[in-house]
Amino acid sequence: MPQRSVGPTDYPEVNSVLRELLSGAQRTLGDHFVGMYLDGSLAIGDFDLDKSDIDFVVVTDAEVSEDTFGVLKTMHDRFAGGASKWGRELEGSYISQRALRYDRRPAAHPYIDRGSVLAMVQQETGYWPIHRHMLREHGVVLAGPPPPVLIDPVAPEDLREAVRGILREWWTPMLTEGPRLQNGFYRCYAVLTMSRMLYTLRHGTIVTKPFAAQWGQGPADPFDLQRFVEAQKGTYAQALAELRAGRKQTHWIWFVLPQVSGLGTSGMSMRYGIKSLEEARAYLAHQLLGARLRECISTLIALPHSDAAAVLGTLDAVKFRSCLTLFAAADAKEPLFTAALSKYFRGTPDEATLSILAAGDTA
Repeated sequence: MPQRSVGPTDYPEVNSVLRELLSGAQRTLGDHFVGMYLDGSLAIGDFDLDKSDIDFVVVTDAEVSEDTFGVLKTMHDRFAGGASKWGRELEGSYISQRALRYDRRPAAHPYIDRGSVLAMVQQETGYWPIHRHMLREHGVVLAGPPPPVLIDPVAPEDLREAVRGILREWWTPMLTEGPRLQNGFYRCYAVLTMSRMLYTLRHGTIVTKPFAAQWGQGPADPFDLQRFVEAQKGTYAQALAELRAGRKQTHWIWFVLPQVSGLGTSGMSMRYGIKSLEEARAYLAHQLLGARLRECISTLIALPHSDAAAVLGTLDAVKFRSCLTLFAAADAKEPLFTAALSKYFRGTPDEATLSILAAGDTA
């Protein structure tokens, strides 16, 4: 049987509803149950008790039958009539494993919106590419295999096209037909959502609405370097300690030793990839980030041996080489990066990084 987490969120009443939902889904679907996951704000980290709903996805091994749909609908009706408000704040889908992996726009499947009833719904074109990315990179497992087992990486351009599809199919008609924008609360939601969509169009990844809103407020941080500052909170001291000890133990390579954008397709690679030489120069000039990067490189140069894989692991040694190549190109007068390349890679830069730079993708 799949393993399930105990207390997947920080909110006991939410956890109680989730346990009941998971139990009911497993009981109803039986052997057809594959897994259940948290999506949305509870997964990405911007849940608000006063405003957010509970986004979930239940994965099945086949399309849900008509009889099973009826049982699931009755279950959700019971939740909605219960004492907890969170039974009425559920928003999620029951989708087959095949459709989740392969169908750009899955056929109608059981879906419930907050304050509504379970129905057979086919979402707009961009819905599932975005939710696949969210599930794969941020999904919280309540039961079943890790999301990357079920979902392939979603390319940045696919996320951008998904946003364009939602703008065309969902938001554009509201300008002339929809009454929702007459509601003050929904207008606030629209501004936050548009900020996040703009961020995705620019950067090819998904961030929280508050983060996107802060990013969209103005040009004070044109390269969104604050994303690195936020990521390093509570992490940098540990990362530096591991480098001084000569052995990386935890996960921080993307935002402590950043690489050029375009080398990876994971959510972390896309979010923290440096997208231009101009951004790399701004990173070096940043009072905190530039100093920390130089401190890390100096620490690595001071280690007694020259085996990058022994310090960072094989995959992260490749990322380290890309990092050194990028910042050496960004500031040819800075000796640290070429010194580290000489120590660990016999002075040979990363060819993939140079290719991206030469192609002008980060010019």
